[in-house]
Amino acid sequence: MGSGVGVAFSTFFKSILHAYGVEFTEIPLVGPESSIPDVPLDHTIKARLLTNDADLYLVLYPASHSFAAEKLSKAMGHEIRPLKGEALAEVLQGLSNGTLPRLNTPGGLHVLLDEALSNQTSVYYCAADTGQGFILETDELQDIISDEIIGVSFSEPSVTPTDASVEMPVVSVRERLKKLYDLPPMSDTASQIFALRAKKDFTTDELSAVVECDPALAAQVIRYANSAFFGHAGSVKTLKDAIFRVLGVSAVMDLALGLSIGRQFTLPADGPLGGERLWREATYSAALMQRLSLLMPSSRRLDFGTAYLVGLLHDFGVFVIANLFKSDFAKINRLFKDNPKKHVTQIERSVLGVTHTEVGGLVMKAWEMPEELVIATREHHNSQYEGKYEDYINLLLITERLLKTHGISDAASDELPLDLIEKVGLLEEDVYLAADEIIQEGERLNAIALQMCA
Repeated sequence: MGSGVGVAFSTFFKSILHAYGVEFTEIPLVGPESSIPDVPLDHTIKARLLTNDADLYLVLYPASHSFAAEKLSKAMGHEIRPLKGEALAEVLQGLSNGTLPRLNTPGGLHVLLDEALSNQTSVYYCAADTGQGFILETDELQDIISDEIIGVSFSEPSVTPTDASVEMPVVSVRERLKKLYDLPPMSDTASQIFALRAKKDFTTDELSAVVECDPALAAQVIRYANSAFFGHAGSVKTLKDAIFRVLGVSAVMDLALGLSIGRQFTLPADGPLGGERLWREATYSAALMQRLSLLMPSSRRLDFGTAYLVGLLHDFGVFVIANLFKSDFAKINRLFKDNPKKHVTQIERSVLGVTHTEVGGLVMKAWEMPEELVIATREHHNSQYEGKYEDYINLLLITERLLKTHGISDAASDELPLDLIEKVGLLEEDVYLAADEIIQEGERLNAIALQMCA
C-alpha cells in the first residue's frame, strides 16, 4: 500500500522529554506487562506541532478538547499553523536526523501548555503508534513549558474532535487496544512452527511432521516450490522434496508460518480491502520480495524466507481490524472505495483512531514475532524509515511500485524509486525482469491467493 508519514510523532515527543530531563513512567499498551490506565480525557494530553515559518511550537492540551489554532494565534499575536501530512513528516524527519532545536528561544521549539491542563497533578499520553503510554507529573512538565503565554486556553471542549485524521479519540483507542486481547491465539500449526523456529536446532523431520499435519498447508508449500522462478527442473511432489531439492529448511519454515498465520483471519471478498484483492497483492508481494532478495549482492542479501514473510504479512493489521472491528471495517472499506485518492491510513484513523500499521505492529510484537516482521508491519508506509531492518522496508516499497504497474498493488505511484533500488544494491533492469518472472507465474500464485481466501 502507498507511502505515509515518516518518523512517528510520539517518538519525537518522547525524545523531547528525554532530552530536557522530564521524568515519566512508560507503560506498554499490549503484551503480558500491559497496563492501560483508565484515565479521564481531561487528564489525557494531546500534542500538536505547529509553525509560523520561523519557529516550531509543540502545544499540549486535553484530549477532551479540540485544538483551536485561531485562539492560539490571537494569544501569540501572529499566525501559527498546524503542520500536517508531508509537511509534518518532513519536519519530524529533519528533527530525527540531527540535534533537537533550542528550547523556548527565537528560532527554536516552544512548548506551550493549555491552561486546562495546568491544574492536573499528573497527565497521561497515549502513543498508540509505538505501543506505549506515558504518565507524567505536571510539575515535571512545567520545567520545559514556555512562559510566553500563561493562563491561556487554546482549545475548546468537544466530545467529537473536529479533525479526526489528527485528533485521535483517546477513549476509543484505549478500548480498541484492549480488544486486541480478543484475538484468537495462533493456530496449532503456527504455534508449533514458531516453537521450532525458536529452537534453532530442530530437525527436518520435525518440520515436515508439523506441516504435513495440515494437508492444505503442505499442498500450498509444494505448489510454491514448483514455481518456475526457483529454476528447479522437474516436478516437486512431496514436502521433503520441497525442502531438500528447492526451498531449504528456513524458507519452508517461514513460508508455512506466514501461510498458517494468514489463514486464521477472514475478510469480506469484495471491495478495495476485500480478501480477494488483498490476498492476491500479499501473495504476489511475497513472491517478488523473495525473488528480489535473491538478486541482492551477497554482502547485504536478505534472508529470502523472511523476505517472503514480510511480503505476505505486511498488511496483517488490515486482517486484524477486519476481524475485531467488523462494522468499522465495513465503513472503512466503503469509504476507501468512494475516496480512492485518499490514503487508507487517513480513513482508518478517522474511523478507528488507529491505523492498520499501528495495529499490525502491536499484534506482531505481542505475539513475539521476528523483529524484522514487527518493524516491516509497522513501517511499511514509511519511505523515510532508517534502522536495522531498513532493507526489508525498502525492498517492499520497490515491490509495491513494481506490482502497481501490473494493477496488483494500490501503491501511491507506479514510478520506481530508483534511489531505493540503488540503495539495496539492485539494478533497474534486473528488477523489471524479476517482476516479469513473477507475473508469468500468475496462475500458480492466483491459486495460492484463492486458497487463502477460502
